[in-house]
Amino acid sequence: MIDSLANSFVGTRSYMAPERLTGEQYNTLSDVWSLGLSLVELATGRYPIPAIEDENVYLSAFSPHRDVNLEQHLEAAKEGKPLPAVNSPSSGPMAIFELLSYIVDQPPPRLPKFCFSDDFIDLVDSCLRRPASDRPSLENLLKHRFVVTAAGACPSGNVQRQSTVIDIRQTGGIVDSNQFEDPINIGRYLSSVLPSMSNDDGTNQSSF
Repeated sequence: MIDSLANSFVGTRSYMAPERLTGEQYNTLSDVWSLGLSLVELATGRYPIPAIEDENVYLSAFSPHRDVNLEQHLEAAKEGKPLPAVNSPSSGPMAIFELLSYIVDQPPPRLPKFCFSDDFIDLVDSCLRRPASDRPSLENLLKHRFVVTAAGACPSGNVQRQSTVIDIRQTGGIVDSNQFEDPINIGRYLSSVLPSMSNDDGTNQSSF
């Protein structure tokens, strides 16, 4: 963010950090807050304000069992099927000033451990810290364990990368992975998003 824009009021208010809504000076750490809200929305299919307080609400879209969640996500990724969004009981959308007041005064949203991995939850929590100085810099975000793991599943690790969607019905069920320069290990990526499965002895295991 260039200095000439550091005191402007540009952006979508519902994703703005508390310090921006209260008129304080801001920098790229305010964009980290916006990233955190966006990650929660992408993960749940629901704008995260107001925050869900009852974790049982997540059962409207997620199974309490990690292996079931992983299977459903893999199937959706392979077939291009939409996943259900978290259905939170609500009396209706908040008025804009009520919404902005909530962002400033109320605790940020949290993700439940039975739905998501510790690394993903930690990434989101770090983005939504108050004050802004407690949030990670853009440089440190790139070093976060979840980001590093996800980049390993998507080899190029760049937002500008291009991906190829394969319809196995048109290939007779046979796919030659050598023809693609940047294969995506969907299973390994989802394994980093969803919580670890436990063995019978209580220790964690990885599926991929």
